[in-house]
Amino acid sequence: MANGPLALLMANAYGVKHFQILGGPKWINYDLYSIEAKTEGRLSRAGMMQALQALLEDRFKLSVDRQTREFRVYVLTVGKSGMKREVLSAGGCPARDASTNPGPPQPGRRPCGGVTVMGLGERVRLEGREATVEQLLERLSNFVDRPIIDRTGYLGTLDFTLEFAPEWNVAGPFALAVAPHPMPGEAPASDENATASLASAFGEQMGLTLGSGKGPVPVIMIRHVERPSGN
Repeated sequence: MANGPLALLMANAYGVKHFQILGGPKWINYDLYSIEAKTEGRLSRAGMMQALQALLEDRFKLSVDRQTREFRVYVLTVGKSGMKREVLSAGGCPARDASTNPGPPQPGRRPCGGVTVMGLGERVRLEGREATVEQLLERLSNFVDRPIIDRTGYLGTLDFTLEFAPEWNVAGPFALAVAPHPMPGEAPASDENATASLASAFGEQMGLTLGSGKGPVPVIMIRHVERPSGN
């Protein structure tokens, strides 16, 4: 990894999003680090993340607790007029097998799950091709400040373009790589400002409604962390 904040490393190591990391000093979001590490033999992704946890505990003296907190969440539902016809895929695309080399796609048999993210100045565009709602929300979670709960009830696949203007001061560590970000001490945006553009985009471009609610959310609470010493 090159030039990444500790919060992003933690999100990968513990399998959480930035809004699930609580506590700790502000520098975990803004100090940038590069890591070069080698393992003995080939590791699974789970094994690699365990190795990353051990590295963070060693170099940053990091200690954490896993907890569950009642948080505000976003709730995604189908709008009154239904999902827009142009975003509904016919379905039947083959599941992508991550354990094998997919090779060139077969005509009419493009694998599910193609969601790309592009930065367009002050806007972000998500493009999905035969993607599920779950895959859309996984990508989108990098640009919001709380979990999004899927209550659309839609189990098929989607073809969509979702373009919106995020509030970068709640966009999390991922946004550091694709757009300007605020420095510590800047005032946070209101909930209304942070979600208005995204909610409008969902309604206008996909026929979906983004609302608010509450629910239990697993979190990582930082008990102790230190800046690492030099190599």
